[in-house]
Amino acid sequence: MFWVTLNILVNWFVIFVLCYALNYESAPISTPIFWSIVIVAGLILFALSATAEKIAAFLTGLRKPTDQEYTRLAPLLNEVLQKASYTGPEISLYVSNHEFVNACAIGSGTIGVTLGCINHCSEEEIKGLLAHELGHLALGHGKKTSIVNIMNTAGYAATWALMIAVTIVSIIIGFLGGRQSVITLLSLIVLTVMAVSFKVLLWLFNQLIRLGLLAVGRKDEYSADHFAGELRYSDGLIAVLERGRDFNPKALRFNVLLRTHPYSDDRIKRLKEAFE
Repeated sequence: MFWVTLNILVNWFVIFVLCYALNYESAPISTPIFWSIVIVAGLILFALSATAEKIAAFLTGLRKPTDQEYTRLAPLLNEVLQKASYTGPEISLYVSNHEFVNACAIGSGTIGVTLGCINHCSEEEIKGLLAHELGHLALGHGKKTSIVNIMNTAGYAATWALMIAVTIVSIIIGFLGGRQSVITLLSLIVLTVMAVSFKVLLWLFNQLIRLGLLAVGRKDEYSADHFAGELRYSDGLIAVLERGRDFNPKALRFNVLLRTHPYSDDRIKRLKEAFE
């Protein structure tokens, strides 16, 4: 939770700066602090809502399954849910029109699979994928991702709003002060330096947080794999991973720092060591 919390704090600070700029010299500092906290709390609640989950599914390109697709998937999901003794939110099944084999988990109750899974995977492979995605939901990984995505969106929006505000203020100062005014020139320089510095620092913080969140995400993949393995779906999941075995030369191992998922070979090795 460290990186998620840091992500929230950094984006909260951006929202606070925007609120402070909007209330400059018209309200005590406690006012922008209060409203920025209210905004962040509202964003987090929205990120965990069913509405945000449906929006995320739509933006991901997921759709409701056809009757034929649902008939194939629903019994497999029900078997996985029974084996897991799952008592969480109701799971909604979605389908993506991609022909490659993949699946995803969103929020706390959405699982999506690609047409490639339905058309090319065996029942055991599909159950392995569903168990893995259920692991993400049961372990709370989807909630963390939803919060991070919402906060990043809000933070970037607040940053752009600040940049626009600085630009408008600079134009007004230049118009009122005239081109020859030394005070006007200095004001423009200070505003520009502050805006650029803020943008650069925010970018650096976001890159650091991004690396941390990627590391957490890779760890979450191992946890979801283990969840599926404990339900005795490791064979099906391994078969799916072997289908999409990725390029993994030792000379490029540092590339894993920028990956959302660990290398398939590493996941397969851990599953075999734990469950064979």
